[in-house]
Amino acid sequence: MIELYGERYFHGEWPGARGRFMARYVGDHEPTRWLPEKILADGSLLSWLQHEVRSSGLLPQLHVYRMTEAEAELAVALGAPAVALAPELQNLGTKSGSRDLARLAIQGDERYGGHLLPGREHLRSRAKVADAIFALYRDHGVRAAMIKANEGSSGEGQVGAALSPALLDALSRLSERDGRALVRRWVRKGLVGTTLNFRHPSMSWPKLMAMIESMGGVVEAFIPEVLEAQAQGQVVPQASVQFLADGLGPPRIIGSADVIEHGDLELLAGPSAHAALDGLHDFAEGLLRAAGPKLLGPGSFDFTGSARPVFTEVNTRQTAVTAPAMGVATPLAQAQYDRATGRLLDPTGRSWHWVAAGSVPLPKGGGGRPSDRAWHDPWWRPAFDTGRFEDGAFVLPTRMDQPGRVGLVAVAPETRAAALRAFDNALGQLGSLY
Repeated sequence: MIELYGERYFHGEWPGARGRFMARYVGDHEPTRWLPEKILADGSLLSWLQHEVRSSGLLPQLHVYRMTEAEAELAVALGAPAVALAPELQNLGTKSGSRDLARLAIQGDERYGGHLLPGREHLRSRAKVADAIFALYRDHGVRAAMIKANEGSSGEGQVGAALSPALLDALSRLSERDGRALVRRWVRKGLVGTTLNFRHPSMSWPKLMAMIESMGGVVEAFIPEVLEAQAQGQVVPQASVQFLADGLGPPRIIGSADVIEHGDLELLAGPSAHAALDGLHDFAEGLLRAAGPKLLGPGSFDFTGSARPVFTEVNTRQTAVTAPAMGVATPLAQAQYDRATGRLLDPTGRSWHWVAAGSVPLPKGGGGRPSDRAWHDPWWRPAFDTGRFEDGAFVLPTRMDQPGRVGLVAVAPETRAAALRAFDNALGQLGSLY
């Protein structure tokens, strides 16, 4: 596994870089304990790691999936800045925290106001959800809303719902007090009379309400452009602006990407001309300033729409589509991002485009082996052993958090088309193993 990653990350420099990799057996197989907890509990292992870090002469960094107190304690013990949000800033990655951050940015510059959808955050009851829906109707004439739990990926914990014709007719004739009471009854009964557009197959109205009551959530106006596009079977443009706060300087924008449909997959393709043209870089920099100096870690600001792109959330978890993109951006962290052209220039002056899949299912069993062992077994490796693809593009597999799935990143200098061809090539080879 180390050989595979090293070849893709370091290219011709891999023989020299290999000497910087060290393997150490932890000896603790308890699955409910995180690795940092195991290291902190093993005095000899911690001492060895401290010595190796301090004697390397290199600037250490700790890369983590999600920052907890254990990771923070380990970072302090090693003297290594953790490239992740601090535990007290985890709320920034929630739907409510994203809206909080956007409001701070808008207070700093009112030009950004059009990027935030009307809505309310920090909702923890059916009554609060109902009142937020009624406020959207009363104050903005909104007839469809998105209801989202604070945490969830790949559409989990989200539903889109239009106000039913019967409800709209009744609201037009009722006083404010009676209208609010009517919407509360409608929410309590599960939005009867309308089609619930759940974005994840496992979701239901009771489950969503349980999530919101447990972790909080938001209600936002359903973007008109999305409604029109869905009615016509079209795809709405989405953009993502990636940032990195590594403690070595002020937080900075390191890339941008368009979210595009590629066959049955949702991909990131960058750099994004869409983000550059619509001023999303300026708003992203305003969001970074609003987050303040305590911000530390990689992430992205996500936007939806083309006529007037609206801010949807801060993505601080290295999951799904974000993980492969950050996997490429991290070794290029010293690259310079040119906001005028939307290009990421590495230290040699080359510009980079990348395309990343969210996750691709691996063949079940892998020749008789259980699917949850698929990543650890080498049967799939030939799909990525052909080396570089046409136009100098290459493919990097990245471990996803679902058993039996793999994330793919295709990277190519200069042209997005080359990265797309490389990605298709990798998918074809992977498909031949099914």
